[in-house]
Amino acid sequence: MANYFETAPLPLVAADFHYFRLAREKWELMLTRVAQMGAEMLVIAVPWGFHEFEQGQVDLTGAGNARRDVVGLLKLCAA
Repeated sequence: MANYFETAPLPLVAADFHYFRLAREKWELMLTRVAQMGAEMLVIAVPWGFHEFEQGQVDLTGAGNARRDVVGLLKLCAA
């Protein structure tokens, strides 16, 4: 009779990616490493205070700071 570990599906592996802590140039390399590690899901929290640096001024494209480029990050993830 097979035991639980022989019949249970493999667990999902997820990684938390804090893009805002890394230089924009390192995102692609780090995403590649996360995939090589076997992660099947990626958790990306968007810190609103980092992107709305002034009341009503929101940067999601990296115009003012390359680390704010959420649009570019999502394109990298899709690739």
